[in-house]
Amino acid sequence: MQLILFDGHCMLCNKSILWIIRNDRAGIFEFAPLQSEYAKIKLSERGYSLQSIPDSVCLLNDKGVYFESNALLQIVSKIPRYRFLTLFRILPNWFRNIFYRFIARNRNRIWGKTEQCLIPDSKLKDRIHS
Repeated sequence: MQLILFDGHCMLCNKSILWIIRNDRAGIFEFAPLQSEYAKIKLSERGYSLQSIPDSVCLLNDKGVYFESNALLQIVSKIPRYRFLTLFRILPNWFRNIFYRFIARNRNRIWGKTEQCLIPDSKLKDRIHS
């Protein structure tokens, strides 16, 4: 399982999820908005709550739970065309997360918000949980 949890009201997050879907030719990723009951259950199964995690994209897989830049690097490591981005792992986590947190804090002001979470088409319904 490779489950990506994202802010369903964030336009940057929604666009990022659509980008991942387009580039995930093997169809290994599943998705759920952080606002969904499904996300709350999956986080709880791992000992987390929405209040205990950073304002971040999350990746849950068989190896663990990843947040912020670690989550992004884990995600791109599964997309063959973009695996080269994992070179950023040479940078310390705290340094990568300075940039991640700056974008996270300003994402709604720059890219906007939506009241409606990502609505999957019929081909994606089994990969997007709510």
